[in-house]
Amino acid sequence: MILLAWRNLWRAPGRSLTTAGVVALATFVGLLTFTLFWALLNGIFETSTAKTGHLVVRVRGYAEKEALADRLFPARVADRVRRTLPGAEVEGVLGYPVLVAGEGRALAALLLGIEPGKRNDRELIKRHLVGGAGLEEGGAVLGRTLARRLKLAPGAAAYLFAPGSLGQGSGFLPVTGLVALPEARMEQNFVATDLATAQNLVAPGMLERVEVTLPGIRRFANRKLIEKARAVLAAALGPDYEVLRWDQAYPGMATLLSVSQRWLYLFVGLFFLLAGLMVLNALYLSFYERIRELGVIAALGATPAQLMRLVFLEATLIALLGIAVGTALGLFTAGWMSHGFPMIAAEEYAQFGIPKTLYGELHPGDVAATLAFALLTTWLAVLWPAYLAGRLEPVVAMRHAGA
Repeated sequence: MILLAWRNLWRAPGRSLTTAGVVALATFVGLLTFTLFWALLNGIFETSTAKTGHLVVRVRGYAEKEALADRLFPARVADRVRRTLPGAEVEGVLGYPVLVAGEGRALAALLLGIEPGKRNDRELIKRHLVGGAGLEEGGAVLGRTLARRLKLAPGAAAYLFAPGSLGQGSGFLPVTGLVALPEARMEQNFVATDLATAQNLVAPGMLERVEVTLPGIRRFANRKLIEKARAVLAAALGPDYEVLRWDQAYPGMATLLSVSQRWLYLFVGLFFLLAGLMVLNALYLSFYERIRELGVIAALGATPAQLMRLVFLEATLIALLGIAVGTALGLFTAGWMSHGFPMIAAEEYAQFGIPKTLYGELHPGDVAATLAFALLTTWLAVLWPAYLAGRLEPVVAMRHAGA
């Protein structure tokens, strides 16, 4: 029966190849969809954790503490983190709300004290710098929108006032750079200086948090490794500190990623639904064109059950051929995209945390799911044509004009 089904396919090679091509297209686009799915999730994940690190260390009960002194801890805690997680990038941060005054007005902003080796924030400033020399010791880098509203340009002096601080509390800092950030809200209240200057202004020798970036973790699927490192660090620091994953420390970013993930899952589901209808249509048209041929086979003595098996086997062979071609093309494309590809309309999507360059990724489970879908869709799609084949009247079928 299998040999007969295979021979029947090549009696009309154009029709068979067209149907196989539809299955191949569905398989290829399925793999491509999963590759883009993970590329977008990884891009949002990497962008988010580049700003915050994978882990954040704070004083326990940080959110409930109102006094500044209760939220801070000695800078030596960062050294303990480095010893506990060798190889990780550990960055002490001192963030504090301040008032920034320019010509005739003052606006609220968030002062960020950056360590000399704080790579992520320094690269962020360098990448988005639109004026001035950038971050310099004793100077301040302002968001472009904030600087425009305060009428401050590079070379001017910005007056910073930190109410309730433990340091000097106020001072003039020369504006050494302006940055145009992808997130409009961040650009409106961004003020950065070196950590020593921020500590002198707010709290000498103290940190507000420690951000930890683990080596080799750039994928959304590596969340278990982050949790494992979190448990190790929490045990080493003891009960006075809490170690949070990035999604626990910054729920807003986690919500953005979660919503993006749901929309991507919905997109994948809609695609597979449309692909299934496409395969169903192709198989039904293939059966319709072969009604006369099936009538001849029935007239030669084939039983309804044999006709149904024949149609089912032919569809399976076509599906396997299409799946093989589609899988080869899909894996090749996924491999190419894994080296990086540009995001279309990158500037428009930057505010959602999607970087300009994405890196495709395809998991074995995605390949298995796509192949299973293609095969199961073919089998479901052929049930109705197989049922009709079993009910064919030979004389009526041989007079059919669709072949």
